[in-house]
Amino acid sequence: METTYEISESLQGMFGKQSDQCRHEATRAYMNMRMNKGVSIREHVLNMINTMHDVEVHGATIDERTQVSLILESLTPTFFTFTTNYVMNKVEYNMAQLLKEL
Repeated sequence: METTYEISESLQGMFGKQSDQCRHEATRAYMNMRMNKGVSIREHVLNMINTMHDVEVHGATIDERTQVSLILESLTPTFFTFTTNYVMNKVEYNMAQLLKEL
């Protein structure tokens, strides 16, 4: 291999599948994440954000509204009123606003 492009293509061919597998595993992790009793809301939301970041590092794109929805879906029933208010009033939060409001 003589050029950087050829080296890059070769590496992608050898290791691209691993990235696909990592993306799949990270996506599955945040889709199945649920808040556990006794865990602070801040800790849970930050864990979700970190997991979504892992997915994006491996090439997936998740828009912010979907990220907020996934976080709200993962909360314990204690946050049912908050989630219902979010949906009924068509509130739009970015990630920082959601963390602050929760």
